[in-house]
Amino acid sequence: MRSKKRISSDRVIVSLIVVILLTGAGLQASAQQPDNRFTFVAIGDAGYPGPILEQNAAELRSIVESYQQKQTPLDALVFLGDNFYPTGLNHDSTERERLLDQVLGPHAVTFLSLGNKNVHALPGNHDYYCETLGPVPYGTCNTGNIYEAAIPFWTYYLDRPGAKRYAVYEGSPDSIELFFINSSHFLVHDIELWQPYLEECEQRLEASAKNTSVKWRLLFVHHSPYSVGPHGGYRVWNKKEKRVLFRGCCVEDGHDPVKYIKRLAGYHEDNCDPIYVAYRDSIFNIIARTEATVHATFAGHEHSLQLLAQRDRPPGIPGVYVVSGAGSKQTAVASPRVDSSTGKHIYTHPQNNEELKGKSIYGFVAGTIEGGRLKLWFIDGASGKKADMGGASDFFIDRSGNLVETR
Repeated sequence: MRSKKRISSDRVIVSLIVVILLTGAGLQASAQQPDNRFTFVAIGDAGYPGPILEQNAAELRSIVESYQQKQTPLDALVFLGDNFYPTGLNHDSTERERLLDQVLGPHAVTFLSLGNKNVHALPGNHDYYCETLGPVPYGTCNTGNIYEAAIPFWTYYLDRPGAKRYAVYEGSPDSIELFFINSSHFLVHDIELWQPYLEECEQRLEASAKNTSVKWRLLFVHHSPYSVGPHGGYRVWNKKEKRVLFRGCCVEDGHDPVKYIKRLAGYHEDNCDPIYVAYRDSIFNIIARTEATVHATFAGHEHSLQLLAQRDRPPGIPGVYVVSGAGSKQTAVASPRVDSSTGKHIYTHPQNNEELKGKSIYGFVAGTIEGGRLKLWFIDGASGKKADMGGASDFFIDRSGNLVETR
């Protein structure tokens, strides 16, 4: 356990970084909260220094400044985990300071504009890793997460689930509640240790369900319940068809010795892994029991942009799953499609050519309440424009949690 003096020292280091970066910026946080609809951005896996991170940060800052000019500031920014690669902040002080500078520095003005109560961050699996064996991270450490929790620019949800409520618009009696669950908690701890965390999740959702002023609920995790990226089995580039095809990535999918070794080493990061399935089902069971409608879930983990929707589903289970994990890396993603027989809708933007081999565009998701519905859209980090996600750019979700319109 680190001393309070050491944590305080790290706060000073991070603060100094921001002061240096903000010198001459000429931008001050607005003290006013004009009449506006709740608007948010969620970005995941934004912890790898480089041009993708920097371009996404620049576009995010541009959005924040644009909203401020309209006197309708962005309300909330959520970092969806894997905030520092490859092993979180589990480093010596020199490397930690370098990562803080390179990863958080590009967001400095945005942090100052929103304030730490409106910037939320979750741990990802990489934030827990201790070291690397060659290119492969391994081992579970929590020291880096303690450092992340001490960063003064955000609220970090590590040991307990969290929630934050915002008015649908200024002065509105209706609210939208954001729930933050550390999904990595389940994948790095034995199932026998899950119960206290699950009980608190249930208490929070149950209280929300009983609160008649809460009209919208959004759930934020690192690990998406479903995905159509490599963790979901979509990982093979087909040169003839020029798209990514499915090939199972779990032990049960075939006799691949690597899969057995990874599971024995405690790797449970693929959607079909039994521990991953147990995590997903545990959360779903809580949602169903509390009857708290979750209108959409937001996650990272996959380094792609996805919106998955299904109307026909068990009562209480979310119908919309958003993956916004292309904050600093890109990986392959399945092509968009609508399966009329199952009612499943997959919206993605792969780059299907021999150079990129189905890699998703990078960027992040944004959302607001518009016309009594939740509106979502994706920002292309390269252009700053709305992304075309397979023929649709705007997605509208109704009060029952169904995707009801796309444009």
